[in-house]
Amino acid sequence: MIGIIAILAGLITPTVHRARRSARQSDCRSNLRQFGIALTVYRADHNGRNPDWMSSLYPKYIDTPDVYVCKSDRNRGEGVVIPKALVNGYTNPRFPSMRSVSVTEFPEAVDNDSASSRHSKQNRSIRANSYFYEFSAERCSWDNNSEHDLDGDGTVTWSEAKEWQLRYGDDGNGGSRDNPVPYSASRMPIIRCWHHYSESETSGYQQQAGSGKRGTTIYHNLPLTLNVAYAGNVFIAPPWWEGRAEPGDK
Repeated sequence: MIGIIAILAGLITPTVHRARRSARQSDCRSNLRQFGIALTVYRADHNGRNPDWMSSLYPKYIDTPDVYVCKSDRNRGEGVVIPKALVNGYTNPRFPSMRSVSVTEFPEAVDNDSASSRHSKQNRSIRANSYFYEFSAERCSWDNNSEHDLDGDGTVTWSEAKEWQLRYGDDGNGGSRDNPVPYSASRMPIIRCWHHYSESETSGYQQQAGSGKRGTTIYHNLPLTLNVAYAGNVFIAPPWWEGRAEPGDK
């Protein structure tokens, strides 16, 4: 009898794990859809301008702090928004396709109480946040191109760097100011969740090491991220979202 119970438990356990994983992802997608709606309404109220921080949406556009926490976030919104297992992904044998490129934590973009210092425009009512906001008012750590300083104040913010990318494209798609190749607003993320990386994998192209250009090989074992696009839709992408696979890619 004990042996039979052990066999049944072994059969049931993977099913339970899959169900819990699916439930966590469904809950996260629900959060992201709420953020997508909130951002759309916010822009309508502010002449097309995005909020300075995700936390700025509370409480007028997001009415509960619970929406800011992903159930797959082991720190419950009180730590880094990009898990360290992904930051070290280029040496992680689970993701051999990532060895050619590093994922950075971007500590300046953290919008919760774990940040070493909080930006003056952050809403301190939001103390826990699992999500990564790509259009924040913080200085961008990876872009110092003065051409991208849209307001001319001498600092390129995340918002300015991403607005430029949205308007003109970048090395990832061959776009520039002289030859604009704008990213689709339904494919470019504004909010990202990195906490499902150990639950599922997705396909995509990898960023070439040392450049913003993408390679020609498609990989099928890249960590999964859930994302809200600028247009408000929720979609799946690899960590380097510019390398998201197109329908029909093999």
